[in-house]
Amino acid sequence: MKKNKSFIQQFKFAFNKEEVISELPLILEDIYALLEQIKKSKNEKEAEIYFITLGEIQGILAILTFEHNVHLPQELRKILRDCDRLDDKDVRDFLFREIKNGTYCLKSDKFLWY
Repeated sequence: MKKNKSFIQQFKFAFNKEEVISELPLILEDIYALLEQIKKSKNEKEAEIYFITLGEIQGILAILTFEHNVHLPQELRKILRDCDRLDDKDVRDFLFREIKNGTYCLKSDKFLWY
């Protein structure tokens, strides 16, 4: 997950659209690793740091999509949608349960319940 920290820093301090786009497959790998860490977490409090990182990545994906017109792969579009309201406890609770139960799938194009 060190890759996503460097991605976040790279984006914040020296945005280069082509470089960021080339990093998207690595970010997707890191997102899967974050989801796995959430699944292994005993409770939502323990998973909080992973949700914070997902929220940071989601914010960057939103900027790429809406300000720079970058077309994201489907799995990243799902993160863009599903993690938009991680500040909402109900959304975070729901997402935590879905991940823990193994029913959350990035390959699905379905929206969460909200």
